[in-house]
Amino acid sequence: MLFSEEHVFPVNVSPVSTPFTRSPLQSRRPRACARPEYPLETSTVSTTGLPIEFESKHGCGRLTLAPEVNSSPWDVVEKSGTEVIEQVNSQKVSSLIVDLSPLNYLGSAQVALLVRVWKALSAKNGKMVVEVTSPVVRDVLRTAGLSRLWPFAESRADAYALLGINPEGSRITHPAWAIIGGLAAVAALVFTALGQFRPEVLDPAIAGWSAIGAAGVSALAGSYTAWRSRGAQRVMGVVMLLAGLGVVTAQLYRMFTP
Repeated sequence: MLFSEEHVFPVNVSPVSTPFTRSPLQSRRPRACARPEYPLETSTVSTTGLPIEFESKHGCGRLTLAPEVNSSPWDVVEKSGTEVIEQVNSQKVSSLIVDLSPLNYLGSAQVALLVRVWKALSAKNGKMVVEVTSPVVRDVLRTAGLSRLWPFAESRADAYALLGINPEGSRITHPAWAIIGGLAAVAALVFTALGQFRPEVLDPAIAGWSAIGAAGVSALAGSYTAWRSRGAQRVMGVVMLLAGLGVVTAQLYRMFTP
């Protein structure tokens, strides 16, 4: 038997709606496979006979290889690669971090595994970033010509930044959308106030249509921000969307109601 019981992990997929739990066997896995910073927590697959871990959340996946992978026979590596590809496809992963930081060396079979996973991801227009810290592993990938295909990251934070996503898996939204939406919402309110309270400054009809235009921009920017962001930025997007829709509704009601 190539691996001791400590290194053999059965396939175990946790449902999205349930918290991540480890079996007694998984809890004894080597430190190289310990859950790293920025856990994804949605589902975990540890391939049979090989210390490889795959996790995903919100379309972002992480594939971690332990040092024992380099002593594995070709057929075991190939089978494990097939299992990982099945998970990439079934969980609709579009962004993948390959964590090679536990490795000090990378063999040809393991390089072939990564190429297979990358091809499966590329077929869906996905993106892959390799987290690598060992100069030897980096040189192996460069010698194979893979540095032209995969961006290299030296830390988990750098890997997420290269993919353009947050640690929880959501896409990073440029703050310009929130700024544009906020300014448009303010402009819509100003035009509304001028048309209603200062008609001598700006014709009410012009003010009304200007308010509708600005409110439309606010609603569009707000909807995009709310869709692509999380946390406070998502709340801001929802506020901009509601403010824009409110101004448009009020202006149209005033214009077309006798």
